Amino acid sequence: MELQVQSQNSVTILKIDGRLDSHTMTALRERIDGIVAKPTPRVVVDLTKVSFLDSSGLATLVYGMKNCREGGGDLCLSNPAQPVRLILELTRLDKAMEIYPTTVEAVASLIH
Repeated sequence: MELQVQSQNSVTILKIDGRLDSHTMTALRERIDGIVAKPTPRVVVDLTKVSFLDSSGLATLVYGMKNCREGGGDLCLSNPAQPVRLILELTRLDKAMEIYPTTVEAVASLIH
């Protein structure tokens, strides 16, 4: 997994390329920990290039959402490929967090 971090209008964008699973979740969790240490963490996880998502990856996304919300911010997802979106729907995670078709829309939703 490759992880790129960008900042736009006080929103952190995490762009993931590759698999989000038990072998790669630690790197994402560490990055999330650094972000939620700041006040009002607002995060977009760009899933455009995520090729695989398992239960460990799902747990990491929930971990990030929970910690962002506890800090007064939020975490949302953008542009999941159809297989990844299907997993999010089957696990009903799409009901717990916002999923946007583009990163631009996701960032806009977090800027109040």
